[in-house]
Amino acid sequence: MRDLLPQSDGSGLLFIARSKSDPDGRGAYAYLSPLGLAAALQWIEVAGLSGDDPLFMSSLKGDPKRPLDPATVSRIFKARTGRRDVSAHSTRVGGVHDALRLGCDLASIMIAGRWTSAEMPAQYGRMILPALGAAAQVCAAYGEE
Repeated sequence: MRDLLPQSDGSGLLFIARSKSDPDGRGAYAYLSPLGLAAALQWIEVAGLSGDDPLFMSSLKGDPKRPLDPATVSRIFKARTGRRDVSAHSTRVGGVHDALRLGCDLASIMIAGRWTSAEMPAQYGRMILPALGAAAQVCAAYGEE
């Protein structure tokens, strides 16, 4: 697949040609870990994908190879998790939470999520950021955890 670019360290880059956060259609790259790249390559082989085929598509017999829309992804997540409060967007919110808890700064989170401002990741992390802020750090430095 032309949009999947393996890197020399075993990781990969996925070119995202269009997205809601890219109204001009310039495209962006997303990081794939070595495990993520291996899974994507295995899926491409198993699904018989090539060239311009979408990576995530309908798996119904006889259905043309067309990309899954976010509503379909949300339905799949709900069905697989058994939770009605989970959606495709949950992966973005959860990604911000995980990154903040690991100590990633907002700039690196913005790059990973392809945000052009810190507003949305800061909003998603509003319950986590206070515990990472200066007040919490000063208290920890003086043994007031």
